Amino acid sequence: MEIITIECPKCKGELHVKAGTEKLFCMYCRSEVRVQQENIRVVNSASLLTRGFLLLEYSDWQKAEEVFEQVANIEPENGKVYLGKLLAELKLDKEENLSYHYSLLSEYINYQKALRFADTSLKKKLENHNEVIRQRILNSRKSELERFSTEQKRIIDAEQGSKNVDCRLSLKIF
Repeated sequence: MEIITIECPKCKGELHVKAGTEKLFCMYCRSEVRVQQENIRVVNSASLLTRGFLLLEYSDWQKAEEVFEQVANIEPENGKVYLGKLLAELKLDKEENLSYHYSLLSEYINYQKALRFADTSLKKKLENHNEVIRQRILNSRKSELERFSTEQKRIIDAEQGSKNVDCRLSLKIF
């Protein structure tokens, strides 16, 4: 399906619509916009997808989300769309940084959709990122338990030491 880009005559916002659309409402200023042939630029979903990832690099999370949503309306079964939406949601600029996120990716609906519609390569990458996070969380919990255990042992040893001192003092008194 072909997508065209037009500029809102009132606010100059860039709008992406399906070819053949005659009028729409601007998503920025809500004014009615009539599509005129001289203002049309043809855009396909691949170029929109590229634009979305570029917006992520510039940390424009909201605009990136809007662009990815437009692509999702054209290609709802494109795994890269949901990867982009996930990155925008997590405020990450590129896929490589997913492994540094603090919580499991599997908790996010866009991750689940990305996995569902991803090709084999993307699916493997996404699952790997989630596994890296899972391992980091497990290692962190293990370290916390070890610290807690060490602290408990120290407390018990201190209590035992004070009991021994109390016993020796009691014996000296008698």
